[in-house]
Amino acid sequence: MPDGYVVAKLDFCNAFNSLRRDLILRSVLSTVLGIYRFCHLCYSNPSILKFDDRTILSQEGPHQGDPLGSLLFCVSIHTDLLRLQSELVAGFVDDLMLGGPSDVVGVDLNYISSIQDGTGLRINASKSEIISRGSRPRAAQFEGFI
Repeated sequence: MPDGYVVAKLDFCNAFNSLRRDLILRSVLSTVLGIYRFCHLCYSNPSILKFDDRTILSQEGPHQGDPLGSLLFCVSIHTDLLRLQSELVAGFVDDLMLGGPSDVVGVDLNYISSIQDGTGLRINASKSEIISRGSRPRAAQFEGFI
């Protein structure tokens, strides 16, 4: 890896449970139309969860154990991943890795942070990692990374 390049391994806070359902439904509508009506039935209203005598309304993310959960997560973030400029953009469900010049990776991190209200996903810096050759990059985008 040349000097000035970094690899950033990103962790998102409670990724599956934080993903916005309106984003899920819009993404399914535009990419996997054949399952939209089923997904709309499952995710257009809050899910009612029961615990003892309490009721909790679940309004974010795919249902726990939903066999479509990984697909729904991936189609929801795919468009944003395509906008990233890093030389390396590798994602496996909610695990994301970016690599390239530290300034370009930093711009991509800024972009991911800028869309967090629209996606519900927030970078967990304390569980994210930065790998570099030589000195650690000092850019604010990498603050708190391991």
